Amino acid sequence: MLGVDPDMWITIGDLVNKGDMRTWNSAFFIPGESMLTAKTLTSVIGNHETMDKSDENGPTTYYDYFSVPSHGYIDTDERIDPRGESYFAMDYGDVKIIGCNWNEGKDDPSFATGSKQLTWLDEQLTNADSKWIFIFAHVNVYSTSYHGQWSASQKEYIAPLLEKHALAGKHILVFGGDEHNFEHLYKAGVHYLRPGAMNGSNRDQYNMVDKPYSLMFNKIAGFSTIDVSESGEKVKLIARDRDGNEFYSYEFTRSGGLKPSLYITEPNGNNDPVTDSFKIKWSCFDPQGTAKINLYYSLDSINGTSIVTGLSSDVQAIDSYDWNVRNLQPKGDYWIYGTIDDGVNTPVRAYAKGKVSVVWDTTPPPAPSEFTGNFVDGRITLSWKNPVYEIPVNITVDDFENGITSVEGVGDSGGRGSLEEVDGYEGKALQMTYDIDKAWGEYAAVLAFEKARDFSDSPYLEFWYKGDGSSRTLRLIVKEDNDLDGNADDWWYNETLPLNSTEWKKAKIDIRTFQAFDWHPNTSKKCDALRVISLDFVVPSSAPCSGGVLALDDIAMTGLINPAPDFEATTIVRRNDRFAVDETDGEVVYDGEGECYTDSELEKATYYYAAFSRDDLKNYSAFTEAATWKYTVTTGVDGNKRVDFTVAPNPVREYVTVTFPGDSVSELSVINSQGEIVMREKLKESVTSLPVEGLSPGIYLVSVKSSGQIYNRKIVVE
Repeated sequence: MLGVDPDMWITIGDLVNKGDMRTWNSAFFIPGESMLTAKTLTSVIGNHETMDKSDENGPTTYYDYFSVPSHGYIDTDERIDPRGESYFAMDYGDVKIIGCNWNEGKDDPSFATGSKQLTWLDEQLTNADSKWIFIFAHVNVYSTSYHGQWSASQKEYIAPLLEKHALAGKHILVFGGDEHNFEHLYKAGVHYLRPGAMNGSNRDQYNMVDKPYSLMFNKIAGFSTIDVSESGEKVKLIARDRDGNEFYSYEFTRSGGLKPSLYITEPNGNNDPVTDSFKIKWSCFDPQGTAKINLYYSLDSINGTSIVTGLSSDVQAIDSYDWNVRNLQPKGDYWIYGTIDDGVNTPVRAYAKGKVSVVWDTTPPPAPSEFTGNFVDGRITLSWKNPVYEIPVNITVDDFENGITSVEGVGDSGGRGSLEEVDGYEGKALQMTYDIDKAWGEYAAVLAFEKARDFSDSPYLEFWYKGDGSSRTLRLIVKEDNDLDGNADDWWYNETLPLNSTEWKKAKIDIRTFQAFDWHPNTSKKCDALRVISLDFVVPSSAPCSGGVLALDDIAMTGLINPAPDFEATTIVRRNDRFAVDETDGEVVYDGEGECYTDSELEKATYYYAAFSRDDLKNYSAFTEAATWKYTVTTGVDGNKRVDFTVAPNPVREYVTVTFPGDSVSELSVINSQGEIVMREKLKESVTSLPVEGLSPGIYLVSVKSSGQIYNRKIVVE
């Protein structure tokens, strides 16, 4: 390091493993003597320096050894901010150097909204007239390494402030430590740099949430040099290993203003197989608000083919695109990248960190249902239902019939309690008994899943619950694991169910309507129920209480799905000796979207019909006896024909009267020449008059189903 001959050294904390005075000589002063005697050293405090003494005196030893310009007041108390030096600012040539304390320990000042430190930082950035602003803080705002998963507060409070000033024209570089590796990230006009660590405990990438912002990562041990040009218009960073060998460089310039940036957040590296559609997601930074986003796919990550062009950079209006890959060929793993183009700067290209694995859809639609037929006037008429109607879905989350071991009781902020199995609304139930020792404490029953579950087709949370007659409300929290790393990323809540009843009550709530907490930053704009990692049933209390009770039973996720969104046609195959086992095993007599078919000009024989559904890729449903029907045609005999079934007048213009003896409820369908059902009615009376003036002129089949038999008459609508 001495060989680079800098003007000064700047360290970013964790100079010793523990701040107690006994460790400083052996861990820092003696090994670093040659550096310390050669050049001036400035530092910011790390979290390890605050591990000082057990007498609550704070990190006094660090401040005994290091002295920096005071910010002019004591933040909180002398223990936390001795001499007002926990954070500082100074000018050095064309650079304003700002040292901050974002460590969040008990011996560190706050940086939350309204805090003295954040207000001070805002003022420093506002008043800075230097060409460059270098901010040094031990804890990172963005990092793909291990500690990056815990930087939610820094993202919530620090990042928006920096982005505001970057948008106002300030040139800001933020330097962090903590992770013991090198990284360069860029987001919304601000560069975030982790210049390296000389020790050997270098960490790999871990926090993939921040991966879209990372330009360069290297876990090699080393350090970085920063050179400001004589004019002050350029800054060059060179990252070096322990021996001083360069492995990365970047030149920052003041010319050209802020450039737009794009971050592809989905696909995120899971490479899940996709057959039909993939939702590409992104976030972006566009200072002018006029840039356009273009998306591309590629097998080699270089030669891209356009997916879509000209998308708005306004992420409030659009931040995703559904890419249809069903007919994309060849199948394989595709890289996704995008460009953001403001028409002024060179378009910026950004790659997703994962690929989209496009595979053939080999799943056929379900077979037709309610397949039946009858023989009238020498013709066989078949009818069925295609798999296009929405059907209910009910996914049991926990009914507690096998115990309550899947649920964990969690107390917070003075809340405590216990869980037990009790008699429920049906069978067994879960009962929470809780005490809240201080205001706004809470107790929760947490249903956590080993892996995130997709409830997008069943987003309605249904359960039975019974309160204790109190004025408290039940807080429901849905946590989503967006990057599928097993940890909750987004938190969504609903707090509308009162616990004032001691009787069982049924709840049904769409979790897609849940709201975000003000204090927890989410990566998504709303709950989409795609990657749910836990369901939390929380009882908060605004005042201390004891002996509170909440019972839960039959927790389920429900919804409606279309069982065959890719259905294209029903194929009916006929034989005279047996049922066809697949779509190729006989004569195809019908292939279409209708739900009725008439087979005419039949000879004396037995006719076997088998029905198969198919999609656009010619995936056929498997043979099932439920989709078969047979009939033996004999000479001049129609056992199903009823002379007392009449449809008159015929032809008809306005109303047709259907006469059908008997008192059983029958189902009537009117079918056009394309096999489409255009009218469906229940016949509760023996004589029913139906309006037909809404039907187009043509030939229709009036079909009545009663007691398992079907009876047909053709009518002409004029």
